[in-house]
Amino acid sequence: MQKDEQKTWFQARGDCETLGGFLVTTNTRNDMTAALAVTPNPDGNYWLGGNDIETEGVFTWHSGERQTIDSNMWYPNQPDNLDNNEHCLLSYLRKLNDFSCSQSRKYICEILL
Repeated sequence: MQKDEQKTWFQARGDCETLGGFLVTTNTRNDMTAALAVTPNPDGNYWLGGNDIETEGVFTWHSGERQTIDSNMWYPNQPDNLDNNEHCLLSYLRKLNDFSCSQSRKYICEILL
């Protein structure tokens, strides 16, 4: 479920949890393509469920599961932790980007049925 309103990563995570789900998990290129297919603009910027808040460079999902991300899923020169302030995953032109969690963006919830 793609949400049109823009929220910080933490607000978006809370909204998804309230709906009975979580920010979407994209372990593979196919997962990413499927997640972005529900959006009106697959090239847009959307919060995803991963972050490296606890340990820089070690991205985990909502479950605490460590992510193994293929290098071809990252936007060029990412992740870069710009200004030591980018810890949340964002889709960017159908690739992954680490981004400041306090910025407001649209987001994609994965709802369990």
